[in-house]
Amino acid sequence: MRFAAAKNQIVFDGFKASGAGGESVGAAAGMSTMPSAYASFRKNAWNPAAVAGAGVKGHTELTNAIKRARAGVQISKDQAIAIKKKAQAEKEAYEAAGQASKTSGIISGIGGVITAAAPFVLPFLSDETTKNTVDTIDDAISILRNLRPVSFYYNKEYSLHPELKHYGFIAQEYQKHMPDATYTEKSTGKLCIDTSELIALLVGAIQTLEGRVRRLEVKSVLEPVGLTS
Repeated sequence: MRFAAAKNQIVFDGFKASGAGGESVGAAAGMSTMPSAYASFRKNAWNPAAVAGAGVKGHTELTNAIKRARAGVQISKDQAIAIKKKAQAEKEAYEAAGQASKTSGIISGIGGVITAAAPFVLPFLSDETTKNTVDTIDDAISILRNLRPVSFYYNKEYSLHPELKHYGFIAQEYQKHMPDATYTEKSTGKLCIDTSELIALLVGAIQTLEGRVRRLEVKSVLEPVGLTS
């Protein structure tokens, strides 16, 4: 048995399709042409160019993804730097505020005029039921007489404005005459005074002086008429 190709068709010599379905077999044989088979092979064959193109595309996408990732990392890094700078600035501002508060506390405690009450009692607590051993001050003038009012400037490390002139007392001298109105500031270890304690002494001294003035005035009126003893 042999076969030969004729007109681009596969032809079997000595073979004839017969019987039921023979015509279909012949038609099927006629459809199996070489060009169609080759075209089908070419269509499904491996395409180096397409594979290379896909590889290039994939590489490009990977490169772009890496660039985007690096850009994201850089943005995150920049944000982290910005956050760090902001935190540092807030820290410096907080420390500056704390230093200013500390300096202010020192200033108010060393020979300055303190408007708050003594540190041993609640501020401005003056209710009668909170006190005991209440006595009238009879020697206010003698206490005030021993105090030495001074003018002064604060050292730079204890003042925001060391060029300003102040008026007050020296705590060590004040302590000798009013020890209970003198205390040590724990945060600085410096001696401080509570000048609010002077209010009662000043009032008492004014009242005493006023009494003396009245007596002198009465005496000056009565002496000319001989009514003084």
